Amino acid sequence: MSTLLAPIVIGPVSVLSTSVRIDGPLPGSSISLLVNGVPVPAVNAGATTSTFVPVAAGSLNVGDALTARWTLGAETSDPSPVPIVVLGYPSTLSALVYLSQVHECVDWVLIGAAYPGATVEIFNGGALIGSDTARGNVVPVRIRGAIQANDVLSAVQSVQTPAGQVKSSQTPSLPAEQTPYRENTMPAPAVGPVPGCAQAVPVRGLAQGATTKVHFNGDVLEYPFVGANLLALLGRAAHNPDVFSATQHFERCNASSPSSAPPVIVDETLPVRKPVIDASQYSCPAARALPISNLEPGATLTIQLVDPTSGAATVLGRIGVGEDVSSGQYWIPDVSALIPASPPFPSLVVIQELCGKTATSDKLLVVGSYQGSVFPPTVMEPAFECASGAFVNSVDNAVVRLYSDAPDSPVISKPVFSFGGLVWVETFRPLRAGEHIHAELELTCQPLALRVGGPIKVSDLTPLKTPDIQQPVRVFQRLIYVSGVIPGARVHVFVNGKWRASDTPLGWTTLFFGIYVGKLKVEDQITVMQTLCTKMSPLTRVPVNVTLGEMLLSAAPPSLIAGQPATITIKAVDADNKSQSVGGTISQGGAVVGATNTAFTLSPPTGQASVSLQVAAVGYKTETISIPLTAAPVVKPAMLTIATGLWFNATKKEITEITWHLQGPSGSFSKTEKPNAEPALVQFALPKPAGGGFTPFTLSCEVTFQFQDFNFISGVSGTRSSDFIEGGLIKPSPSTVEMYWSGTDLTINFLVKWIQQGDYFVIELM
Repeated sequence: MSTLLAPIVIGPVSVLSTSVRIDGPLPGSSISLLVNGVPVPAVNAGATTSTFVPVAAGSLNVGDALTARWTLGAETSDPSPVPIVVLGYPSTLSALVYLSQVHECVDWVLIGAAYPGATVEIFNGGALIGSDTARGNVVPVRIRGAIQANDVLSAVQSVQTPAGQVKSSQTPSLPAEQTPYRENTMPAPAVGPVPGCAQAVPVRGLAQGATTKVHFNGDVLEYPFVGANLLALLGRAAHNPDVFSATQHFERCNASSPSSAPPVIVDETLPVRKPVIDASQYSCPAARALPISNLEPGATLTIQLVDPTSGAATVLGRIGVGEDVSSGQYWIPDVSALIPASPPFPSLVVIQELCGKTATSDKLLVVGSYQGSVFPPTVMEPAFECASGAFVNSVDNAVVRLYSDAPDSPVISKPVFSFGGLVWVETFRPLRAGEHIHAELELTCQPLALRVGGPIKVSDLTPLKTPDIQQPVRVFQRLIYVSGVIPGARVHVFVNGKWRASDTPLGWTTLFFGIYVGKLKVEDQITVMQTLCTKMSPLTRVPVNVTLGEMLLSAAPPSLIAGQPATITIKAVDADNKSQSVGGTISQGGAVVGATNTAFTLSPPTGQASVSLQVAAVGYKTETISIPLTAAPVVKPAMLTIATGLWFNATKKEITEITWHLQGPSGSFSKTEKPNAEPALVQFALPKPAGGGFTPFTLSCEVTFQFQDFNFISGVSGTRSSDFIEGGLIKPSPSTVEMYWSGTDLTINFLVKWIQQGDYFVIELM
């Protein structure tokens, strides 16, 4: 088996084409274009991975099947498994589409919906101001004549057939707008980065219709306008110390930009992007198509089948990435014979190599038996004339194409790999009213009887409705989202009545489509319209105002205790989608105290039912959140209780007055009680020790007590005070005892005892 994968034939191709683009063959190889399986003279690949193979004028016929193969060294690839079918002389031509803005200084007008080989002409008031021959569906036309503000241009395409000339209806442009760049300095574009071996240089920030000049080691390469971003093809691989810069120009208005700065030098250290296989599971190896994105133009792809047990890799082949390609569909061999009927199953991986650096995709599981749906492919109705494609309800893991009953173009699309469900299939030409189209599965695990779908009739284009603008439109948005767009229609966005952007939704994007418009301001007014063929929808009747965004705020915890500092998080999310976090600042009384979605410490005030915080974020209204405050719970202080009892027998005894003194590092405390009872309790609320641990205190006491019928001296009664207490804890006077306070409730018991031998009283710890 050859390790060279089948190359990619790029369509559309018509009988008027004089060359066919082949992507994939690596520099140093030879390429053979096959017409109905017969090779035309081989050509050598150039210095890039995209080659245009010349064909003699008039040598191709309608319905010819074009495939290709390439040879490198002793190896030759298989031919492309599904051909590109040649379009014939058109019986009718669709109206053209303006793909760029028309203003008074444009050097180029980008035109779409062209027929390959057709002559495209642009007129202003009957005067021809630009023409070119279309190689594919899109052609940039150089403008040579004058354009004034509010001029309406007309674009037309024509083909000379054996039966005579076929010409499209004229497509009017939007009125030409003024430009601020007439004889003025334009903004400099941005260039790079440029990795080693790059075959194209990215240039960004181009004005509508401008000419781009790339300065390359002293040479100047000129490029037409093909969009706001350009991949400037070099014709060879770039290497350090190659250096690049770019300028843009409106030459008819004598306007130019300064050079991009600083100059960009090829960076041989840049890593290679990780390729992405755009499928979740490969359930039909017979489909042979593998969609891959995140590609490096000019890189080499090696596709492997990896054993699930040993990890051993079988190389299925290698192929080059086209010089201006970032995503594509690649052919691989049918590996059905290598897949077991039951798990574990092997996986596909893609290795992308550029200048000796590699990156490997995630694995894609290849299952051993088809697990998808079983039904014929169905073109979804309605399909409108002038549309650039159609939805096909297709089966999982199959290659599908669109066919027409029009004799001049029996096959009207390239082969498209379907993931299953609805797939958008772009056509080589706009659909025509009244023609019948159907879908066929070319490579599939589907039964033969279910590979051809039923035909549907393409409907006449009805009057276009104004697309709906998704509201609200927020000031931080860079995209305006619309719905209700006909597939293939051109959507135009106006800001304050001035054109801002246009784009064409394809496939699923027709259901919900975002158009980049750049920066907006509060109270800007947005209107939109759509155009297709020669029809235009009305402009939005009531403009949509641009507004500040709104936030939904919540607090965790949801309430705080008044007067007690606490950690809190204010969560802020966008009120429109209710999930996107919003970064902002949080203020209390004008002072910033924290940031959204991040915990911070807040000191809530006392005497209020709530605390208000203000949340500010760029592009959003300043919002206020009120956090309820609860009263601090009454905390019973830790108490030191000193209980003093009279521990002797008497018919009557009581403490009439007692004073305890405490001396410690946190202060002195004294307390007197007159309980006239026994025992006597004296309580202190002492401060909690700072940082935990214990605080030492020394205690001293004066106590006065009275008694009657004292047991030891019959009939004796009287009153004694601390002046008469001797010995024990109070000897000598004043005597002290040491206590250690930990900040928790503590009770100390003392007893007044009579010492008979000495005829005196003492106080002792119980």
